Amino acid sequence: MLGLDCEEYAIRTAFKKEGHRRRIAAKKCTLFEENRRKRLEWAQEHVNWTDEQWDEVLWSDETWAQPGRHTRIWVTSKIGEREDPDCVVSRHQRKIGWMFWGSISGKYGRHRGLFWEKNWETINDSRIIIPIVDEILKQYPELHFQQDNAKGHAYAFTKSVFKAAGIRVNV
Repeated sequence: MLGLDCEEYAIRTAFKKEGHRRRIAAKKCTLFEENRRKRLEWAQEHVNWTDEQWDEVLWSDETWAQPGRHTRIWVTSKIGEREDPDCVVSRHQRKIGWMFWGSISGKYGRHRGLFWEKNWETINDSRIIIPIVDEILKQYPELHFQQDNAKGHAYAFTKSVFKAAGIRVNV
């Protein structure tokens, strides 16, 4: 330590006066520069879309739930630094747990979802969601399927399964 004799309260007060605050670190997947570039490019291509165009997108995403103790990591930062790399904790794939996959569209709201245990299959095996996506697109043929192009979605095998099922995926 610095050899200074002060209480925790004094340290917290000093940080607060300088505009710092304590909060739980945001959890984010590691975003590499190439992915940042692709995301910006995609956003620029779609910046002038109308509400009607956005309404015709069938969005999908998934999330993991994991059993056990969950720990929080605290950081000290100033307002506006939430996304600063020093204030973010990387997320890692879990070895056990459950996944929920769901889809929504602006025009029709939420659609059917799917819940499964991780050891059942992997998200990279898109044959699990193909029947659901196919059913939704047949019911609402004006919708266009959109994935987030995460690593598992971008595999050649995953793309080939969608193509074989006749489902065009926007990226």
